Amino acid sequence: RGLTPHEFVCAQWQKNPVNFTHDPTHLTLGLYSYPSQTVGQTGWAYSVYLLARFGEQPHPVSFYAAHYQRAFPFVLAEFTDPAYRTPLEQLTYCYGVRTFERGLNWFGLLGSESQVPVLHQPDQSLTASPLLAQLFAVQQGPV
Repeated sequence: RGLTPHEFVCAQWQKNPVNFTHDPTHLTLGLYSYPSQTVGQTGWAYSVYLLARFGEQPHPVSFYAAHYQRAFPFVLAEFTDPAYRTPLEQLTYCYGVRTFERGLNWFGLLGSESQVPVLHQPDQSLTASPLLAQLFAVQQGPV
């Protein structure tokens, strides 16, 4: 039996805790051949917030990408080649790959029903794992 993502991270932390002191905004979460280097990097904590806020119920990747695009509208301008997909579709795929498939999933923050090989499809439903609530407390501010 292999380690779960959480067990792996804990084991790595115990071996070399200095690796976990880096600023996550300077990581490159698998750029995945998209032109934008900022999608997923910019506002990574907002993505954690979104998953903590809405992750009790399944929502598709496109739901989270739409919230992300509204919060950071400038990232859409980085997708200028509409040869295969619209800029919004490119943003959605890019955000899904970097944020969920190669980011939060690796840290064990996605629910077990989200554990499929491909997490960046716009209609792929995601939920938060119980670990997310243990690591991050999200409080709703005044409306």
